[in-house]
Amino acid sequence: MKIKEGDIYKSLLSDEEYIIKKLVKHIVVLESQNGKKQIFTEVDNLKIRSFYIRKEE
Repeated sequence: MKIKEGDIYKSLLSDEEYIIKKLVKHIVVLESQNGKKQIFTEVDNLKIRSFYIRKEE
């Protein structure tokens, strides 16, 4: 699975959707749909199915 800026992921912990705003090496910046929250995390965390699921376009 190729991860790129603009992909949308849903957090299973908070039930919110986040857009990948920035991808630098192994770190991503996720921003909530309303723009009020940001999360910095490692790319590998997006692959953990109990934390995030990728929204298909």
